[in-house]
Amino acid sequence: MKLFASDLHGTIVYNDKGTQRSVNETLESMDIQRKVSLQFIRENMGRPWGDYFTTLFPNANEDDTGRFVGTVRELSRRYEQQYERLMDHVADVLPEIKSRGYKVVVVSISTKSGIERALHRHRLLYLVDDVLGVDAPLIGGYDIGEHKGRQLKECIQKFDVDKAIMIGDREEDVTAGLIAGAMTVYFDRKGRTDPRAMYSIKDWRELLPVM
Repeated sequence: MKLFASDLHGTIVYNDKGTQRSVNETLESMDIQRKVSLQFIRENMGRPWGDYFTTLFPNANEDDTGRFVGTVRELSRRYEQQYERLMDHVADVLPEIKSRGYKVVVVSISTKSGIERALHRHRLLYLVDDVLGVDAPLIGGYDIGEHKGRQLKECIQKFDVDKAIMIGDREEDVTAGLIAGAMTVYFDRKGRTDPRAMYSIKDWRELLPVM
């Protein structure tokens, strides 16, 4: 059995501007006079919502962090359809991967329903065999790579996989793949690389020759 695992945000879809709007409107609703840049959003994309707030305010208390998470999650859902876009060539490459006999899994620090909603929105859910998310809105403060890696390893064991590939746009995704014993692919549209990954790519089409 062969398995292809992918991160979601920053790898399959991107929503930089929608996330920026959601975070800034949440801060405004909390009477916090601060705006975040797109660069900040891109640096933190794929992390739990609580980590956005504690990165901005390291001494934030639990109540304020929880208030931020509740509001920003609601706003982000409101803006999903307006701002979220599919990465170039995913719609062509993912069906090809499926046709080559791979089980397809999406692993993300998002709720399972949120992952499925995004995949359905972009007409990709039918290609996905399993979704690895979180069942509750986690605040953060944990090792993302380890968390994803543990989930992926359990999934690999469940499907009795003898070849696994993990792609993602963050160092934590490479860590997750290494923990799970998968071939690791680092994805970055600007061509940055991760030396720990077996492959670094900037275009989804570059996946097919190495599979």
